[in-house]
Amino acid sequence: MAATFERPSVTTALGAAPGIDRLIVFGGGYPIRVGDAVVGAIGVSGGHYSQDMEVAQAGLSALAGF
Repeated sequence: MAATFERPSVTTALGAAPGIDRLIVFGGGYPIRVGDAVVGAIGVSGGHYSQDMEVAQAGLSALAGF
């Protein structure tokens, strides 16, 4: 979802339209960008959404060196 909408999944969750059946969005997903292009996403799940976001951000930081 982070790659599709080109933004962190938590912002999609906060702006999701009510009444959409079977759509559940949690924090923990971030798009991976190279320049202005979205080339993928990183997603983490299993803890509280704030923990998932923290771990995903650490993954993005680790990728920044490549």
